[in-house]
Amino acid sequence: MRARLPSAGLWLCAVACAPPAADFHILSSEQTIEHRTVYRIDWRSQVRPEFDQEPPLDARLLRWAPQESAAPIVVPQEDEIVAGSSAGKLVAMGFDGKPRWTYAAHGPILQAATFSDGKIYAASADGGLHALEAATGHELWSHDLGEEPATPPVVAGGVVYVATHQASVFAVDAGTGQRRWHYRRERDPSRDFTLRTVATPTVAGGLVFTGFSDGTTVALGADGGTVVWQRASGPGDQFVDAGATPQVVGQEVFVANYRDGILALAAKDGELIWRKPFKGATGLLLRDGILFAAGVGKVAAFAPADGSLIWEKGLGDRTPGLLRVADAVLVVPATDALDFLDERTGLRLGDGFSPGWGVDAPVAVAGREIYVLSNAGWLYALGLP
Repeated sequence: MRARLPSAGLWLCAVACAPPAADFHILSSEQTIEHRTVYRIDWRSQVRPEFDQEPPLDARLLRWAPQESAAPIVVPQEDEIVAGSSAGKLVAMGFDGKPRWTYAAHGPILQAATFSDGKIYAASADGGLHALEAATGHELWSHDLGEEPATPPVVAGGVVYVATHQASVFAVDAGTGQRRWHYRRERDPSRDFTLRTVATPTVAGGLVFTGFSDGTTVALGADGGTVVWQRASGPGDQFVDAGATPQVVGQEVFVANYRDGILALAAKDGELIWRKPFKGATGLLLRDGILFAAGVGKVAAFAPADGSLIWEKGLGDRTPGLLRVADAVLVVPATDALDFLDERTGLRLGDGFSPGWGVDAPVAVAGREIYVLSNAGWLYALGLP
């Protein structure tokens, strides 16, 4: 559990709406469809107050872990973007990059917030789950989970679901903040050497699908948290984590774990439909009829019907974060930069985006606009031409 941060009052972050200085570093590649600029920088705005400028790119060598891991979210109903940071602040900005409100949590915000029915739901590393008015940032309720959240909150059917680093799933009433149920998975001591990842819950068909660091995928009843089915990874006691967010379409759920690769399962009972070896799998995204997979040092695309490989792209010693698609462009955060790949071929599209300490957080997408939080705590609006 990370240390609790002291409470802080509301503050307004400084804003710089002009493009960054010319000394920003750009990651280039010879393997491009054409050498062109994939994006433009429309504005940037400060989320974390201690950096008034991006530090040099080489500064990333001095750190051992991502500085910022929470993806911003877009709230079209309020014409705003909401971004959380390791400083324990949740900041709402207009589409022009100017701040509107700030909420101070009691711990770092390391997971994306979620918008639903006029409310913002956010989890802080001290174990707090918070519900705010999206228009004002006014706190409606706060619930102490007693464990450190490992995933963004997921809202479905009037319930907020969140998984924790202690191998739990909590269900909390979205309107009142009252706990409905709590599922706790007992760890297998024989599989104690893991990455400690937890899959973001996916809710579909009355079930909550998630995965744990012991390599097990679990389907829980959404109404009471009882186990409907579970599927463990194959033999092995190291790096078996099932941390990829389950992807559900129709009667199938696609999951992945670090050891076994990618699996298509029957959503109702967990029976195996197909399995595709993909060692080091850490993330999945199903978009535009393609199942994208992130793994250690690589990104790949598969056909959901049978798992056949469409393309695979090596990233060297760079491991991608959560993937997003913006107008047929696969956006890949990979520590030192964002890469832009053609979703159909996997070829790199021109230059990557690499501000200062780089990017670990997933991006938010709204049409042809991409919002990204850098490791130095600046929120950038990137437009696709």
